[in-house]
Amino acid sequence: MKKIIFALLVASLLLGCSDSREQARSRSKNEQSATSAESVADNRIDLTDGQEKSLATMLASGWLKIKARENRAEVSQVVWRSFDYDAKEGLCYCLAVKCGNDKGTQLYWVDVYDIDTGKKLAKYSRSWGFKVY
Repeated sequence: MKKIIFALLVASLLLGCSDSREQARSRSKNEQSATSAESVADNRIDLTDGQEKSLATMLASGWLKIKARENRAEVSQVVWRSFDYDAKEGLCYCLAVKCGNDKGTQLYWVDVYDIDTGKKLAKYSRSWGFKVY
């Protein structure tokens, strides 16, 4: 049963977070041409209900911990190893948006660590992009 739930969770994250990441990339290109008179509230990014639900499921299952004040997330190796590069980037994108919105700063970045060992796995930032260690 856990394997089925995990497979559904992975599939929803893969679909939801990567679509959002592509939308954010096109939005970022549009932001460059926008006037500086735009308010900060116009730059807010929101996760879809599906993305929020996927993150909530991972949090409830213990596969994920989010420390928004520190822009830090901790992910289980079971989850991390099951993702390919694009899925990892999508997950990190969702985590960055969640941290930025929870803090209210609208600065979207996150450092991702192994939940058991504390080893740094990846980082994501709207400015610097995505890096896996």
